Amino acid sequence: MSAFKILLLSLLFLTVNLAYAGVAPIKNMPEYNGTYWGSPGTGGNCDSNSINCDSIAGRSMFSTLYRDNYDNRSTCAGENCGSHAGVDILVVSGTPVVASLAGKIVESGCKDYKGSGLTGGTIIIEANNPYISGNKVYLVYAHLDDWDLLAEGDIVTQGQVIGYSGGVKKNPDGTGGGVCPGASGGAHLHFQVDKNPPDANGRPWIPGFHSSVPTDTADADFIVSKYTYNPLPFVTGKAYNFNFSEAKNSELWGVANANSTGVASGSLWIDGEGPTVYTGRSSMFPNATCGSGKCSREITLNADIFKKVMFDLDFKCPAGKTTLHYRGTDNVWRSGFFGYSSAVGSKYNLDLSGQPYWKGIITDFLIQPSPGCMANTGTKEYFIKQMYFYR
Repeated sequence: MSAFKILLLSLLFLTVNLAYAGVAPIKNMPEYNGTYWGSPGTGGNCDSNSINCDSIAGRSMFSTLYRDNYDNRSTCAGENCGSHAGVDILVVSGTPVVASLAGKIVESGCKDYKGSGLTGGTIIIEANNPYISGNKVYLVYAHLDDWDLLAEGDIVTQGQVIGYSGGVKKNPDGTGGGVCPGASGGAHLHFQVDKNPPDANGRPWIPGFHSSVPTDTADADFIVSKYTYNPLPFVTGKAYNFNFSEAKNSELWGVANANSTGVASGSLWIDGEGPTVYTGRSSMFPNATCGSGKCSREITLNADIFKKVMFDLDFKCPAGKTTLHYRGTDNVWRSGFFGYSSAVGSKYNLDLSGQPYWKGIITDFLIQPSPGCMANTGTKEYFIKQMYFYR
């Protein structure tokens, strides 16, 4: 940590007006924070037709994250543990699915690809990239039971129903199941955002099919992010929304060199008493428990799109600074700091766009409170109420 190069970052004391790029592909989908249950307090309830209904939150969740694997969360699960090119969202079969962005349907059909399974009932929408002028993106919706409400070439508006979810496999005797589940273990929606158009056969980019990379193999060379975007923050405008609104749920954040830490009253709190306390989402911390295995704490943030960060802090410390450490695909840690002058809860909006190393994919970030903040006597000196990256 001592070798970090400190870069002065400009602090914007402005109200954040988030520009939401699109809408969620299904109603009541959890906001994305890189965990299986999403942001606490969002989403509907799991039901018997959904797979892996998790007791962690008892609500709609993600069965597979972006750059995740299918190995049942054994030794490593979560972002950077696999090569899953989208997110799998647990929803009962027959749930309405909408166009996250306005565009044109360029592919629609049952895509079992000669018995290989994969995407099943599929719709692909070509849309304007809301973040990069003149650029196109391709929204992939897979494992649909109903994908023929519209025809290829039809223009759709943002929020328009384009089909209904499926993914239920047939029984061994051939009865029951969905119309065209593809490679699916149960009811869910696979949602993916490709950077390139489908190939001549209408296939989206999928690890194990368009490349030699199996989904359960860690995406060490970032080949997945070469062809796809992390889809949920991409269409909702807010990336990795951490809000700590659920008691004891630290949303996979880790803390180092603290006396104690916890989540209460809508905040992640830290008791430190020293100058080298760190907290954040990073592989620098041991993997968190997730189901019966371990969850990766890393993220996959596209820094070329999400160039700002909002901190909602409450702290017992004098005027000082908080340092943000981050690491990208070059595996080098960079740092910057922002100052604060209030000992009352405040929102700090930090513009990272002018920093030469804030680009590409960010995989780790750490927050280091001011030494003065953690030198006070007593407990719970530093509170993080919310944090998210935005455009």
